[in-house]
Amino acid sequence: MSLKNRMDRTPQWLRLGSGCSLLTVTCALSFALPLAAAEATVETNNAQEETIDVILVTATKTGQTKLQDTPIAITALSADDLENSGATNVADLVQITPGLSVSENAGMARIYVRGVGTNLDFVGSDPSTTVHLDGVYVARPQAIFSTFLGVDRVEVLRGPQGTLYGRNSIGGTINVISEMPTEEAFAKARLELGNFDKRSLMLGVGGPLASDVVMGNLFALKSQHDGYVENNSPTGESDLMDEDTWAIKAALRFAFNRNVDLILRTDAAKEDDSGTVYKPTFRNGDGSTPPPLQTLSPDLEDDPHTVNIPVDPQNPGFKNNFKTYNKGNSAELNYTFNNFTLTSLTAYRTQDMDWAADSDWSEIDSRLSMIRERQDQISEELRISSQTALMDWTAGLYYFQEEADFEFNAKLVIPFPAAAGASSTITSDVETEALAAFYQSTFYLSDAFSSTLGIRYSKEEKTFNNSGSLNTVAGTTPLFSLIDETKSWHAWTPKAGLEFRPADTQLLYMSVSEGFKSGGYNASAASPAFDPEKLTAYEFGYKSQWLDRKLSTNLALFFYDYRDMQVQSFQVAEDSSPQVIISNAAEATVKGIELETFWRPSSRVDISFNVAYLDATYDKFITAVANATEGVDASDNYLNSSPRWKTNTALQYHLPVADGEITSRLEWYWQTEEYYTAFNDPVSSQGTYGIINARIGYTKADESWGIALYGKNLDNKEYTNAIQDFSPLGVTKSINAPRTYGIAVTAQL
Repeated sequence: MSLKNRMDRTPQWLRLGSGCSLLTVTCALSFALPLAAAEATVETNNAQEETIDVILVTATKTGQTKLQDTPIAITALSADDLENSGATNVADLVQITPGLSVSENAGMARIYVRGVGTNLDFVGSDPSTTVHLDGVYVARPQAIFSTFLGVDRVEVLRGPQGTLYGRNSIGGTINVISEMPTEEAFAKARLELGNFDKRSLMLGVGGPLASDVVMGNLFALKSQHDGYVENNSPTGESDLMDEDTWAIKAALRFAFNRNVDLILRTDAAKEDDSGTVYKPTFRNGDGSTPPPLQTLSPDLEDDPHTVNIPVDPQNPGFKNNFKTYNKGNSAELNYTFNNFTLTSLTAYRTQDMDWAADSDWSEIDSRLSMIRERQDQISEELRISSQTALMDWTAGLYYFQEEADFEFNAKLVIPFPAAAGASSTITSDVETEALAAFYQSTFYLSDAFSSTLGIRYSKEEKTFNNSGSLNTVAGTTPLFSLIDETKSWHAWTPKAGLEFRPADTQLLYMSVSEGFKSGGYNASAASPAFDPEKLTAYEFGYKSQWLDRKLSTNLALFFYDYRDMQVQSFQVAEDSSPQVIISNAAEATVKGIELETFWRPSSRVDISFNVAYLDATYDKFITAVANATEGVDASDNYLNSSPRWKTNTALQYHLPVADGEITSRLEWYWQTEEYYTAFNDPVSSQGTYGIINARIGYTKADESWGIALYGKNLDNKEYTNAIQDFSPLGVTKSINAPRTYGIAVTAQL
């Protein structure tokens, strides 16, 4: 089936008439419908205020603060913002957040903020940019792509959060905040239907359960779509990169009195589909073609959403799949007395993941890879905070404990003639224990000046056990020596800042802060432990509002000294299996500028424009390369996932009509080239590209129901955000969603 035919697999219910599809109507209506409906405009109070809404955030952990008064580079996105942009998980935030890049490997998220991130995915290592769900640190990258369900807002904090979010938040952190149970009863539903047979249903209900003392809410989601990728092999799976997920989230709130508040939360999400698919480039990173691939079908490159993966005759039941099950429970107790608030946040989370793929993604003798990972974590954060006219402060203690087990199985293939037809097995388990104490305060020196001081002490300990074997017809032999050891690390991460408020609508701030990321172990080899990363950040920011608070402009300039970077390289020695090497081999300098603007020139028009410039390069880095006796000097090369320019622009128009409002939105995201290895080779990179999204919807005045048409990636842009470099076996690139479009209907009581 051709790409065009697959792109036009529009279900019958989406056909609007002869020669007319929903996609065409979406694009046209985004501009035409508001104009055509002008005659229906009624003289009522505008639904939109003419001034910019006041945005409250909780990033400082001292209670709610105004975004424009908070001296941190933050992008805050409400539930409406996420809905209007079509953002359903962390990966979708890239197109609406400056300085953020997200890729993935085997279902595991790789998050980079201002060039700071990591491609170390497996147990023994930790993320460099973190995600917190209702204040709880989500340790494993497999759990990060869970869908936004029952979310009130998302806060993206850029820069090292070494004081308040100290555990490994060296690049920044993403706070996902769920809807709080309240006394207001509600019931709502959202049904979405789209091309590729997209079906999604969300249900939510909440309100008081026992007068005004006990309140609760419950959200559930089921979402499916057919595969974005066609497998041309007559023996392989025909439909790849599909979706089959469900999720549930619930909360109970006990407001015993005005001083005691207890919130119990639970969530679970399950995914069972073929996972992300990669496309072979038929080239190594240096541009050469590996001999095993020279007889293949490079014409497949003409169709970005087609692969050719036959069934392995020795494993006829093998399927590409990604299965993950994440769940968590937490209890948050807030006790207010005098001018103090005491908070206890206790949490337990677990995740199970199974991943399987023909990991060369080509028609050569299958290289089957399978990963299985199981993880449990418990955490406790106890903190006390206070807000007075003279100072705000918070202090606390943090404990984290994690157990994770990992197993990797791979069938070895050419060009390893000594091991052809064999398989390798690696098993690892790690126990992590982290302790921390932290303090941060802001002193109000006058009406205009304030200063912020903070410090955190962190101690990390990991116990690691690792073994590997080579399995052949002759028997099993060790791949490397057994590792069984314990190592610990500790660090002080201070922060100092100065803030100046020349007017109610202006804030200037400067800060110096330290970030710390724990050391760890390499799950795929018998290499020694690698040490922690460290980062010193210098930042200057200016937040302002103009034109009677109709225009906001937030500017941030930053400079990072990035040291002891944990980097990995891929080595293949002759007649042996591939090996990943991880070491503290690099230093880097990161500097850049970010500008976020939002303008509401009238009650009907919203315009946002964000731009980020980033210069993130290695100061010194000698990296290993396959079959080479000497390393390659990658100094002055760009860091992974660090495009020099990123920008996004959105134009939203609100038109009051009889008993409701029509809202149309056009959105454009653009970025320059980014690299995915330290070699900065063209094969392992993504060139400059842009994405266009559009949405138009009607909402009844009482918000009892609404309907919207949407289109994402409207010009069907082909792009990648991750690669797998198995040189000299070739580079593969991840496939992203093509043009998608559909209709969403909402209703609520």
